[in-house]
Amino acid sequence: MEDITEALWEHADASSATTYFKNWYRRVIHIKLAPTKKATRTIKERLTNVVCYCTHGITNAVAEGMNSNIMTRKRRVGGCRNRENFKTAIIFHCGGLKSHL
Repeated sequence: MEDITEALWEHADASSATTYFKNWYRRVIHIKLAPTKKATRTIKERLTNVVCYCTHGITNAVAEGMNSNIMTRKRRVGGCRNRENFKTAIIFHCGGLKSHL
């Protein structure tokens, strides 16, 4: 039986990934390994979030990392009076730009 983690991420959109998962789910749910069935049901419960990667190409881990970086910048600045300056600071630091100062 093929490995879902390798094939699921290869789909270009959420619709084709969902179709692939449903076909895979039907085959896996009939095997006699209880831990595999449990893991498969867990993926099914969170399928919308799982196939979101196929649409946006970003995982929750990356999003959480970006959010953490933004919150760190926000705490360091101590509050910005100018919203545009704050946006510029976020883009500068999260975009991987380096300061020469």
